[in-house]
Amino acid sequence: MMQLEITPQALDILHKLKAEHGKLIFLISGGCCDGSAPLCFIASEFTLGESDIQIGQVDETPVYVADTLSQHIKGDDQFCLDVAPGRGGGFSLEAPYGVRFINRKQASCPL
Repeated sequence: MMQLEITPQALDILHKLKAEHGKLIFLISGGCCDGSAPLCFIASEFTLGESDIQIGQVDETPVYVADTLSQHIKGDDQFCLDVAPGRGGGFSLEAPYGVRFINRKQASCPL
């Protein structure tokens, strides 16, 4: 498992989403729409693929990556979940808050 960090701003959004939706998951799919952006889904409403691998968790929320993407982050031992203004291209739950989840290298994480 990787060391996963979360900024205070991202944690605030995550807490709001948990209060509204219950248990959540993050998926970093490496797909066409949001690339490697962490997408947040309601755990009971999302089916993981057979090749999705859990790399860790933030605030008791599991973070998964597609197996094909895990090869690209294999050498990374730290990951930071943050938010940025704007709307992502996917169906991630944070969109109504006017932000999108992003991932950063630990060295550039504003904790």
